[in-house]
Amino acid sequence: MESFLREVSERPNTGLAAYFPRRGDWTWVVDLRDERGRRLGTGRWRFSGAETVRVLGAGGPVCSSFDTAGGDVGPIEGSFASQLVRATGSWRRVGTSRFVPPGASAGSPVFVKWRREDDAWVVDAFGEEGMHVPGLLAEFASPTRISRDTSLVAEGAGYAAGTEWYASQKPVMLDGGHYVMYGLPCIFPESDVQRLERIGVLGRVSVYAERSDEAVSVPGILYLPVTPGEFQPYVGFGSPPCE
Repeated sequence: MESFLREVSERPNTGLAAYFPRRGDWTWVVDLRDERGRRLGTGRWRFSGAETVRVLGAGGPVCSSFDTAGGDVGPIEGSFASQLVRATGSWRRVGTSRFVPPGASAGSPVFVKWRREDDAWVVDAFGEEGMHVPGLLAEFASPTRISRDTSLVAEGAGYAAGTEWYASQKPVMLDGGHYVMYGLPCIFPESDVQRLERIGVLGRVSVYAERSDEAVSVPGILYLPVTPGEFQPYVGFGSPPCE
């Protein structure tokens, strides 16, 4: 357990997959909360050992769980990484092979459970708290990716209204980072539209971000045109591409 926690804290934690099964499945457990922190239930997703590198890697659904850097504001609130950086002592073993953070109860939603595979201990399951994001796992299976090649579609060629991915509120991806709908569409007067610059395309829909005098590789907010003059904000969920 101590070796695993050290690996999570390393930047980059490229050896993390070695602690997961090679052949059997493992489980990601998320204590789901809404934007006000109210509990919605528990989400469980199982992955095979063959999927581990892809799932933990950049753009994978579990990527942000172990990202102790998390950009400018630190790890995502409630994530496994956030519990790790706050810990001031050793994680406590409860039962035979389950560990919880210092001071946490035996039933803590943040935990690591181990099992034997051949002659080694591997992660059987780990848990954390997280915000419910509709379609996040479905999006990972069938990504809605933004292309940086703006020559693919002429500017203003299409609108998000009427597309399947917009109607179902799927997250979108830019450079490996997830973005989710935030609030209601907003109206941009013609003068304010000049604040936006076209940075990519999604199908036939142009994608915009606010202009900046500084070089920003990963914008914090994306704006997708829904109807003429109306834009839907999308905010980054978790960290930008993590390792």
